[in-house]
Amino acid sequence: MRVPLKIEGDSLVIRVPLDLLENCRHDDEVDIDVLKGALLVKPVNSSCRQDWKKHLKSMKETGVDNLLIEEPSLVKMDDWEW
Repeated sequence: MRVPLKIEGDSLVIRVPLDLLENCRHDDEVDIDVLKGALLVKPVNSSCRQDWKKHLKSMKETGVDNLLIEEPSLVKMDDWEW
């Protein structure tokens, strides 16, 4: 998709169509980086694992750290020497 570039003051403005933005998570701000000569625009809060340490600690403290699905051992360790 091609979009026109516009100069406003000492900035270059790129208008991103709304349907493109609706297909990705975004807030009021984005991070912009250069990757192999291309602009990479991504959400500021792009980590899907944000606050995992806090949640895992909470799970341990409340005793909710069990497996959701029991997984039987696939390997018999009877003959194994440590």
